[in-house]
Amino acid sequence: MGILDFIFGKKKDPSTEESSISKQDEPSVDGDLMKIVIKDYDEPYLIKVGSCAEKYDGKSFASLVAKAIMSGKPYFYYPREKWEKALLEKERRERIDLLLNQTASLNNRGIELEKAGDINNAILTYEENVKLYEDNIGVAILAKHQFDRLVILYHKLKDIENEKRILIKAVEYFPNDTGYQKKLAMLNGTYETKEITSAPKNIVPTKNWGEIWEKRILEVPEFDFYYERDTNPGKYEYSSREIDKILSPIWEVQRHFKELDNEAKAAEDKGEQKAAVQIFEQMIAEGYYMPSPYDRLIKIYSKAKLKDDEIRMLKLAIAHFKQLRENQKEYIMQLAQKYDAVDFVNERIRNGKKITYYKGVFELYNPFPIIERWEARLQKLLK
Repeated sequence: MGILDFIFGKKKDPSTEESSISKQDEPSVDGDLMKIVIKDYDEPYLIKVGSCAEKYDGKSFASLVAKAIMSGKPYFYYPREKWEKALLEKERRERIDLLLNQTASLNNRGIELEKAGDINNAILTYEENVKLYEDNIGVAILAKHQFDRLVILYHKLKDIENEKRILIKAVEYFPNDTGYQKKLAMLNGTYETKEITSAPKNIVPTKNWGEIWEKRILEVPEFDFYYERDTNPGKYEYSSREIDKILSPIWEVQRHFKELDNEAKAAEDKGEQKAAVQIFEQMIAEGYYMPSPYDRLIKIYSKAKLKDDEIRMLKLAIAHFKQLRENQKEYIMQLAQKYDAVDFVNERIRNGKKITYYKGVFELYNPFPIIERWEARLQKLLK
């Protein structure tokens, strides 16, 4: 059972359930174990349970032990049925953790073999991981890196039969990943793209999510470059609940744009360019703060030979991200001066590096190097 040692005792007379406990059977702390009376309404049992030094996920075991401690007793009553359900949940989670670790280990080994040039053994390792996935469908959502690498490796080896075999599996196991569907259709020669003939007009934003994003970044605790890390290290320690509370407003904006981006990608994978373009234009109208939809539209309009729309999008993208970069630079320099981090910020800006907050959840400064490529493309078109 891992950290817990569960031992059911003999049945006792329900009418004397508590008084029937002999002196030696009284609940007591015994090293890292506790004896806890579990009452199943009709039949009490003695059980040994890990002490509060061993933490579970907070909902079952740890909360039960905490309840006993808070009541001033080394034991408490709890329905056995609920306890057994908690045990099953614990075992399920342990199995998932084991599968995740095995998956990660195999994928990491496959990556190492690829780097060493041992492609054959890398393929065998990834195939082993595919088998692990197949054997545990319905148990856990595991990584799909092995499927991606096998498709690429078999394609490079011109092993069409195995490439198709893996793609068929991937389409079955990951029905929402339209990228696999596209690759399989291309391999079968059935993929078609419905090209656009014009750009969508009169895009109306639901909200200016970009402005909302910028305001919400300013509402989180101010970034101080860990100014008091040595003198006040506790200042930078947040519980998961506190992090959720701080970042939930930002995650809402991220989720909104992520959902739109996924819809656009799925439309592109299905060859529905018109629908994809509509969504990308919507993201831009709503003030998206990252370059991806701009860049996709520039490429789509170029391929469709819609020169005026390509130029329009290039000018819009260049102006938007130059202004955003300047706003970010001004803000981060104000913080740098306040917290004596000017040299650090200047070094990052000089070397074209990002400055991120909350371990990269969002960016305080992004140099957007893609601007230079856009400017070169615009100059070429205008000539």
